Amino acid sequence: MSLSDLQSNRYRVKLTREDVLKKANRTVVLDLASQGRLVSEQFEEDLPGAGRIPFETRYHYRDDFHHGQVPSRSETLCGESGETALGKTTTL
Repeated sequence: MSLSDLQSNRYRVKLTREDVLKKANRTVVLDLASQGRLVSEQFEEDLPGAGRIPFETRYHYRDDFHHGQVPSRSETLCGESGETALGKTTTL
């Protein structure tokens, strides 16, 4: 990946992790401009009676919370459109 590719993607990189036990892939987005912190994860789960459901977890950071290295909040969304919020977590 070239420097111009990184700049056009706002220094974010997508990586795919393969879970051999679940036979599933998980895509993670890292922000290289902020020391490689995790921005989001996308994955699918097999749910009985519902089939494969896509999920996305987004991580939010604040500079005044652990110097921006620990997510201050995360939210997990479900479905193709990502409109259904399953949960929001705020770190104290």
